[in-house]
Amino acid sequence: MNYATELRKFATSQYIFSAVRITLAIVAPSIILAYFGLLKEYFLFPLATSFVGLTDQPGPFIRRRNALIFAIICFFAVSVIATLLKNFPPVIYLEIIFFGMFFSMIGVYGQRLASVGSLSLVVLAIFIDGHLSQGSLVKNSLIFLAGSVCYLLVFLVVSKIQPYKLAGQMIGENYLELGDYLKLKSRFYLQNPDFDALYLQVISQQVKIKNLQEETRETVFKTRKIVNESTTTSRLLMLMFLNSIDLHEKL
Repeated sequence: MNYATELRKFATSQYIFSAVRITLAIVAPSIILAYFGLLKEYFLFPLATSFVGLTDQPGPFIRRRNALIFAIICFFAVSVIATLLKNFPPVIYLEIIFFGMFFSMIGVYGQRLASVGSLSLVVLAIFIDGHLSQGSLVKNSLIFLAGSVCYLLVFLVVSKIQPYKLAGQMIGENYLELGDYLKLKSRFYLQNPDFDALYLQVISQQVKIKNLQEETRETVFKTRKIVNESTTTSRLLMLMFLNSIDLHEKL
């Protein structure tokens, strides 16, 4: 195994890139607040940033942006309503039932909304007893909202600076998965192969590749800069993706 190559693939993957972006969006404000002795008072700021960051799923820019805005609205509304109703136990039961059903059912519209719904219920669980909202409701709500908007701003800035980054990472992962697929196919030519086990592995890898291709196709063809702007990078990304489709058919 070439460890340098494996390390490079790991370091440039969309997962580690996303993890670094979310981590910096959470840690940087926390360090600044801690330096000025305000972290305890403004703890809701990095907490909201982490919640919104966890809803950021790979995909076209517009869908990711809309999902983040929807997440901010949901988290803010749930935190305010839960704080306002914390002193009315009978109403809290109705609140739990309503939010539980609503945020569980929106998951049928896709993985993005499913993550928004799940984390909205986490926000409800945190704010429902009021232990994080002992001070002014308006102040705490604005701090929580500011933390949510902070990640949205980070996302918009990064997307503006590196508009082709996600598409390039997803196309690269297509080729990596095709390489693994070819390795599986090569095992059929070994001495005394276990055909049943290999067929199951091949089918599983084919499903993984097709799902990744659909996600990549959506990202590439719905990214305005790639489709509308004729730049060297956009043409290369489009050509590499189409070549990966052809390569998969040949394999």
